[in-house]
Amino acid sequence: MSANPKHIEDISVLVEKRDFAALRKLVLVLPHADAADLFKALDPVQMAVSFRLLPKSVASEIFGYMDSDAQEALIRSLSVNEAAEILNALSDDDRTAFLEECPEDAVRLLGLLDPAQQRIAVQLLGYPKESVGRMMTTSFVTLSLDWTVQQALDHVRDRAKEVYYVHVVCAVDAEGRLVGVHRIRDIFRADPSIKIADLPASPPLCLKVGSTRADALAMFRRHARTIIPVVNAYQKVVGIVTVDDVLEAATEEATRDIALLGGAEVPDEPLLETPLMQLVRQRAGWLVILFVGEMFTATAMGYF
Repeated sequence: MSANPKHIEDISVLVEKRDFAALRKLVLVLPHADAADLFKALDPVQMAVSFRLLPKSVASEIFGYMDSDAQEALIRSLSVNEAAEILNALSDDDRTAFLEECPEDAVRLLGLLDPAQQRIAVQLLGYPKESVGRMMTTSFVTLSLDWTVQQALDHVRDRAKEVYYVHVVCAVDAEGRLVGVHRIRDIFRADPSIKIADLPASPPLCLKVGSTRADALAMFRRHARTIIPVVNAYQKVVGIVTVDDVLEAATEEATRDIALLGGAEVPDEPLLETPLMQLVRQRAGWLVILFVGEMFTATAMGYF
């Protein structure tokens, strides 16, 4: 989707007038995806000025929606400290995807991360490129089997300050091995005094860290989940993968396949922005819409 020309014109005027309060307000009222499109259409100075005015949490969300070219241009326009703030605030999967797209700058950018985030980034980049390990986030919630429901709720409430996805949580044994998966709404409805071990749980459906994107797509499709835990060789939970991560990858790959089947050269620019993608949306969009529809239908029926 392209940026609103009126917004582009307004930002140009506001930057020139140095009316930063109005500029900040203009960007903050936009949905994050629309703000990302807007930043892409700005010149480097306008983009940097506008981005610096945003709260860090909002800036990192918008950054995640930007394509790799716009992300690189923005990072280059920020100071070292500003770039470090954005990179540290990104979700694991968004940061990994960004670092994948700029390998020549990866070492320098990794150096901007806090030690804890740097360890996570290096770990995820160490997995094969098309693996679930590259797609997962390491921010998730686990519950001990011997906790009461009340203890679990207190823990989820505390973790929700740092973890975005808390509506699905993993029950683990003393060694951190996956035992079950719970919807938070079921925990809210349970007797606060009973143990997590006594709650009915979904089968411990999971993906291996070395599973492929195709494996993940098939599992999300078959089991109608929005979140699936990722485990290592010892069945310990090391992350989670969300359906939106898989849908994004599936859309890109489907577009590339359609281009190849049609005998067309695969374009260098981001696939979601090409004329081919517009054609896919108009003529062959049902391939993606069908899958999205299945997931939303499953969610509405009470699945994860």
